[in-house]
Amino acid sequence: MSSRPVQHIHGQYIQNKKEYIYYQSLGTDLNLETYISFSDILIGDYFTNKTSAGMINAMNKNSINKKGPGIVKIVGNYMEKMK
Repeated sequence: MSSRPVQHIHGQYIQNKKEYIYYQSLGTDLNLETYISFSDILIGDYFTNKTSAGMINAMNKNSINKKGPGIVKIVGNYMEKMK
């Protein structure tokens, strides 16, 4: 699909290996020789964000816990490195 590595903040694309996340697998056959798995990006991210992330974020909203960088900062830092 691309001649260079593709960076994704929620996981990674895996070539020629079928992966299972929560007993489910998503991917695409590009041709007879190439399979791209994106299970951890779509399945893992969806279930994590819809279930445990909400509870964890609610529990972390207090003065004791360190506040981590937000997605805007993570992506911004990555884009600065790419320049």
